[in-house]
Amino acid sequence: MLCGSVGEALNCSDDVTIGTVKGWELMREEILLRKLLADGEGTGEERRFQLLNACLRSLRNPSTVSKAEAVKALRLIDSLELSMRKQREIADMSGRQTREYEEMAERVDKEIAISREKMAQAKKDLTAARLVRKNRKEYALLVGMIDDLPSRAETTRKLEDMQEELAQQQERQQQLEARLSERRNHLHALNIILANFQKLLADEDSELANDAEPGEKKDDGEEDERSQKEKSADTVSESLLFIILGRDGLPGYYYELIHLRIFSNMKLKTERSGKAAN
Repeated sequence: MLCGSVGEALNCSDDVTIGTVKGWELMREEILLRKLLADGEGTGEERRFQLLNACLRSLRNPSTVSKAEAVKALRLIDSLELSMRKQREIADMSGRQTREYEEMAERVDKEIAISREKMAQAKKDLTAARLVRKNRKEYALLVGMIDDLPSRAETTRKLEDMQEELAQQQERQQQLEARLSERRNHLHALNIILANFQKLLADEDSELANDAEPGEKKDDGEEDERSQKEKSADTVSESLLFIILGRDGLPGYYYELIHLRIFSNMKLKTERSGKAAN
Protein backbone atom coordinates (compact mmCIF):
# COMPACT_ATOMS: atom_id res chain seq x y z
CA MET A 1 0.00 0.00 0.00
CA LEU A 2 2.80 2.37 0.89
CA CYS A 3 4.83 1.07 -2.05
CA GLY A 4 2.03 2.02 -4.43
CA SER A 5 1.95 5.53 -3.08
CA VAL A 6 5.74 5.80 -3.31
CA GLY A 7 5.68 4.58 -6.94
CA GLU A 8 3.09 7.16 -7.84
CA ALA A 9 5.28 9.78 -6.18
CA LEU A 10 8.25 8.64 -8.29
CA ASN A 11 6.24 8.80 -11.50
CA CYS A 12 5.13 12.28 -10.62
CA SER A 13 8.68 13.26 -9.75
CA ASP A 14 9.84 12.10 -13.22
CA ASP A 15 7.51 14.62 -14.81
CA VAL A 16 8.59 17.43 -12.48
CA THR A 17 11.73 19.29 -13.49
CA ILE A 18 13.59 21.71 -11.38
CA GLY A 19 14.38 24.77 -13.34
CA THR A 20 16.58 26.75 -11.14
CA VAL A 21 18.58 26.46 -7.97
CA LYS A 22 16.44 29.14 -6.40
CA GLY A 23 13.35 27.03 -6.77
CA TRP A 24 15.13 24.09 -5.25
CA GLU A 25 16.14 26.14 -2.24
CA LEU A 26 12.58 27.32 -1.77
CA MET A 27 11.36 23.74 -1.92
CA ARG A 28 14.01 22.72 0.57
CA GLU A 29 12.91 25.44 2.98
CA GLU A 30 9.34 24.28 2.60
CA ILE A 31 10.41 20.69 3.25
CA LEU A 32 12.31 21.73 6.36
CA LEU A 33 9.27 23.65 7.56
CA ARG A 34 7.06 20.61 6.99
CA LYS A 35 9.63 18.48 8.79
CA LEU A 36 9.56 20.75 11.80
CA LEU A 37 5.78 20.69 11.78
CA ALA A 38 5.47 16.91 11.18
CA ASP A 39 8.32 15.67 13.35
CA GLY A 40 7.33 17.55 16.47
CA GLU A 41 7.74 14.51 18.77
CA GLY A 42 11.18 13.62 17.37
CA THR A 43 10.35 10.14 16.08
CA GLY A 44 12.56 10.58 12.96
CA GLU A 45 9.91 9.64 10.40
CA GLU A 46 10.55 12.68 8.25
CA ARG A 47 14.24 11.80 8.10
CA ARG A 48 13.40 8.27 6.99
CA PHE A 49 11.20 9.69 4.23
CA GLN A 50 14.07 11.88 3.09
CA LEU A 51 16.45 8.92 3.06
CA LEU A 52 13.90 6.86 1.13
CA ASN A 53 13.52 9.70 -1.37
CA ALA A 54 17.29 9.89 -1.81
CA CYS A 55 17.50 6.12 -2.28
CA LEU A 56 14.74 6.14 -4.87
CA ARG A 57 16.45 8.96 -6.73
CA SER A 58 19.66 6.97 -6.77
CA LEU A 59 17.78 3.88 -7.97
CA ARG A 60 16.41 5.78 -10.96
CA ASN A 61 19.77 5.52 -12.68
CA PRO A 62 20.33 1.83 -13.57
CA SER A 63 24.07 2.35 -14.04
CA THR A 64 24.57 3.39 -10.44
CA VAL A 65 22.17 0.94 -8.81
CA SER A 66 23.65 -1.34 -6.18
CA LYS A 67 22.15 -4.18 -4.23
CA ALA A 68 22.95 -2.57 -0.89
CA GLU A 69 21.02 0.57 -1.78
CA ALA A 70 18.04 -1.53 -2.87
CA VAL A 71 18.08 -3.44 0.41
CA LYS A 72 18.40 -0.15 2.25
CA ALA A 73 15.43 1.23 0.39
CA LEU A 74 13.36 -1.88 1.21
CA ARG A 75 14.30 -1.61 4.88
CA LEU A 76 13.30 2.04 4.91
CA ILE A 77 9.99 1.14 3.29
CA ASP A 78 9.40 -1.63 5.87
CA SER A 79 10.24 0.69 8.75
CA LEU A 80 7.90 3.35 7.38
CA GLU A 81 5.10 0.79 6.99
CA LEU A 82 5.75 -0.42 10.52
CA SER A 83 5.69 3.16 11.78
CA MET A 84 2.44 3.83 9.95
CA ARG A 85 0.91 0.67 11.43
CA LYS A 86 2.08 1.77 14.87
CA GLN A 87 0.57 5.20 14.36
CA ARG A 88 -2.65 3.61 13.12
CA GLU A 89 -2.75 1.27 16.12
CA ILE A 90 -2.00 4.17 18.42
CA ALA A 91 -4.79 6.16 16.79
CA ASP A 92 -7.18 3.21 17.06
CA MET A 93 -6.15 2.65 20.66
CA SER A 94 -6.60 6.34 21.40
CA GLY A 95 -10.04 6.20 19.81
CA ARG A 96 -10.96 3.12 21.83
CA GLN A 97 -9.64 4.70 25.01
CA THR A 98 -11.58 7.86 24.22
CA ARG A 99 -14.77 5.84 23.73
CA GLU A 100 -14.01 3.85 26.88
CA TYR A 101 -13.41 7.05 28.81
CA GLU A 102 -16.65 8.48 27.46
CA GLU A 103 -18.52 5.32 28.45
CA MET A 104 -16.77 5.37 31.81
CA ALA A 105 -17.75 9.02 32.25
CA GLU A 106 -21.36 8.12 31.43
CA ARG A 107 -21.26 5.25 33.93
CA VAL A 108 -19.72 7.55 36.53
CA ASP A 109 -22.45 10.13 35.89
CA LYS A 110 -25.10 7.44 36.21
CA GLU A 111 -23.49 6.11 39.39
CA ILE A 112 -23.31 9.66 40.76
CA ALA A 113 -27.01 10.13 40.01
CA ILE A 114 -27.80 6.76 41.62
CA SER A 115 -25.63 7.68 44.61
CA ARG A 116 -27.47 10.98 44.97
CA GLU A 117 -30.80 9.16 44.88
CA LYS A 118 -29.50 6.71 47.47
CA MET A 119 -28.30 9.59 49.64
CA ALA A 120 -31.72 11.26 49.40
CA GLN A 121 -33.42 7.96 50.27
CA ALA A 122 -30.93 7.45 53.11
CA LYS A 123 -31.79 10.90 54.47
CA LYS A 124 -35.49 10.02 54.36
CA ASP A 125 -34.79 6.69 56.06
CA LEU A 126 -32.71 8.49 58.70
CA THR A 127 -35.53 10.93 59.37
CA ALA A 128 -38.01 8.05 59.64
CA ALA A 129 -35.61 6.13 61.92
CA ARG A 130 -35.25 9.16 64.18
CA LEU A 131 -39.03 9.48 64.36
CA VAL A 132 -39.35 5.77 65.16
CA ARG A 133 -36.69 6.09 67.85
CA LYS A 134 -38.47 9.07 69.36
CA ASN A 135 -41.79 7.18 69.31
CA ARG A 136 -40.13 4.16 70.92
CA LYS A 137 -38.74 6.31 73.73
CA GLU A 138 -42.15 7.88 74.33
CA TYR A 139 -43.77 4.44 74.19
CA ALA A 140 -41.25 3.06 76.71
CA LEU A 141 -41.90 6.03 79.01
CA LEU A 142 -45.66 5.55 78.69
CA VAL A 143 -45.32 1.82 79.36
CA GLY A 144 -43.31 2.58 82.49
CA MET A 145 -45.99 4.98 83.71
CA ILE A 146 -48.69 2.40 83.01
CA ASP A 147 -46.70 -0.28 84.84
CA ASP A 148 -46.43 1.99 87.88
CA LEU A 149 -50.22 2.32 88.00
CA PRO A 150 -52.38 -0.57 89.25
CA SER A 151 -54.19 -2.78 86.81
CA ARG A 152 -57.80 -2.26 85.74
CA ALA A 153 -59.03 -5.30 87.67
CA GLU A 154 -57.32 -4.17 90.87
CA THR A 155 -58.62 -0.63 90.44
CA THR A 156 -62.15 -1.94 89.85
CA ARG A 157 -61.92 -4.13 92.93
CA LYS A 158 -60.70 -1.25 95.09
CA LEU A 159 -63.45 0.97 93.71
CA GLU A 160 -66.10 -1.63 94.54
CA ASP A 161 -64.66 -2.01 98.05
CA MET A 162 -64.71 1.75 98.56
CA GLN A 163 -68.27 1.98 97.26
CA GLU A 164 -69.34 -0.81 99.59
CA GLU A 165 -67.58 0.84 102.51
CA LEU A 166 -69.17 4.17 101.60
CA ALA A 167 -72.61 2.53 101.52
CA GLN A 168 -71.96 1.01 104.95
CA GLN A 169 -70.85 4.37 106.31
CA GLN A 170 -73.93 6.04 104.88
CA GLU A 171 -76.15 3.38 106.45
CA ARG A 172 -74.34 3.79 109.75
CA GLN A 173 -74.73 7.56 109.51
CA GLN A 174 -78.45 7.16 108.92
CA GLN A 175 -78.70 4.85 111.93
CA LEU A 176 -76.77 7.31 114.09
CA GLU A 177 -78.94 10.17 112.90
CA ALA A 178 -82.07 8.13 113.69
CA ARG A 179 -80.74 7.29 117.17
CA LEU A 180 -79.76 10.92 117.71
CA SER A 181 -83.22 12.07 116.69
CA GLU A 182 -84.75 9.49 119.02
CA ARG A 183 -82.51 10.64 121.89
CA ARG A 184 -83.48 14.23 121.22
CA ASN A 185 -87.14 13.27 121.39
CA HIS A 186 -86.49 11.39 124.63
CA LEU A 187 -84.67 14.35 126.16
CA HIS A 188 -87.46 16.69 125.10
CA ALA A 189 -90.07 14.41 126.68
CA LEU A 190 -87.90 14.10 129.78
CA ASN A 191 -87.63 17.86 130.12
CA ILE A 192 -91.39 18.17 129.81
CA ILE A 193 -91.94 15.48 132.46
CA LEU A 194 -89.39 17.03 134.81
CA ALA A 195 -90.95 20.45 134.39
CA ASN A 196 -94.41 19.08 135.16
CA PHE A 197 -93.02 17.12 138.06
CA GLN A 198 -91.29 20.18 139.51
CA LYS A 199 -94.48 22.17 139.09
CA LEU A 200 -96.38 19.44 140.91
CA LEU A 201 -93.84 19.45 143.74
CA ALA A 202 -94.00 23.21 143.98
CA ASP A 203 -97.80 23.07 144.20
CA GLU A 204 -97.64 20.43 146.91
CA ASP A 205 -95.02 22.43 148.85
CA SER A 206 -97.24 25.49 148.73
CA GLU A 207 -100.23 23.46 149.93
CA LEU A 208 -98.19 22.04 152.82
CA ALA A 209 -97.02 25.52 153.79
CA ASN A 210 -100.57 26.83 153.72
CA ASP A 211 -101.79 23.95 155.84
CA ALA A 212 -99.03 24.43 158.48
CA GLU A 213 -99.59 28.20 159.02
CA PRO A 214 -102.80 28.06 161.23
CA GLY A 215 -101.09 25.60 163.59
CA GLU A 216 -104.07 23.39 163.68
CA LYS A 217 -103.51 19.70 163.88
CA LYS A 218 -104.95 17.53 161.29
CA ASP A 219 -106.58 14.28 161.86
CA ASP A 220 -104.77 11.07 161.31
CA GLY A 221 -107.21 10.22 158.62
CA GLU A 222 -106.42 13.39 156.68
CA GLU A 223 -102.67 12.77 156.99
CA ASP A 224 -103.07 9.26 155.78
CA GLU A 225 -105.17 10.52 152.97
CA ARG A 226 -102.55 13.15 152.06
CA SER A 227 -99.69 10.62 152.16
CA GLN A 228 -101.73 8.33 150.02
CA LYS A 229 -102.24 11.16 147.55
CA GLU A 230 -98.49 11.91 147.47
CA LYS A 231 -97.61 8.28 146.94
CA SER A 232 -100.24 7.99 144.26
CA ALA A 233 -98.89 11.16 142.60
CA ASP A 234 -95.34 9.80 142.68
CA THR A 235 -96.50 6.49 141.36
CA VAL A 236 -98.49 8.20 138.64
CA SER A 237 -95.48 10.36 137.64
CA GLU A 238 -93.14 7.42 137.58
CA SER A 239 -95.61 5.30 135.68
CA LEU A 240 -96.20 8.13 133.23
CA LEU A 241 -92.47 8.47 132.66
CA PHE A 242 -92.01 4.76 131.96
CA ILE A 243 -95.07 4.69 129.77
CA ILE A 244 -93.84 7.60 127.64
CA LEU A 245 -90.19 6.62 127.41
CA GLY A 246 -89.82 3.11 128.70
CA ARG A 247 -86.80 1.86 130.59
CA ASP A 248 -85.22 0.41 127.49
CA GLY A 249 -85.63 3.70 125.63
CA LEU A 250 -83.60 5.71 128.17
CA PRO A 251 -79.86 5.50 128.74
CA GLY A 252 -78.77 4.11 132.11
CA TYR A 253 -77.54 7.50 133.30
CA TYR A 254 -80.87 9.24 132.63
CA TYR A 255 -82.85 6.37 134.13
CA GLU A 256 -80.86 6.41 137.37
CA LEU A 257 -81.08 10.20 137.53
CA ILE A 258 -84.86 10.16 137.20
CA HIS A 259 -85.20 7.31 139.67
CA LEU A 260 -83.01 9.10 142.22
CA ARG A 261 -84.90 12.34 141.72
CA ILE A 262 -88.26 10.67 142.29
CA PHE A 263 -87.24 8.87 145.48
CA SER A 264 -85.45 11.95 146.88
CA ASN A 265 -88.65 13.92 146.37
CA MET A 266 -90.67 11.17 148.05
CA LYS A 267 -88.26 11.16 151.00
CA LEU A 268 -88.45 14.94 151.25
CA LYS A 269 -92.23 14.80 151.22
CA THR A 270 -92.25 12.17 153.95
CA GLU A 271 -89.97 14.28 156.15
CA ARG A 272 -92.11 17.34 155.60
CA SER A 273 -95.24 15.37 156.40
CA GLY A 274 -93.65 14.13 159.65
CA LYS A 275 -92.64 17.63 160.67
CA ALA A 276 -96.10 18.91 159.92
CA ALA A 277 -97.67 16.15 162.01
CA ASN A 278 -95.46 17.01 164.99
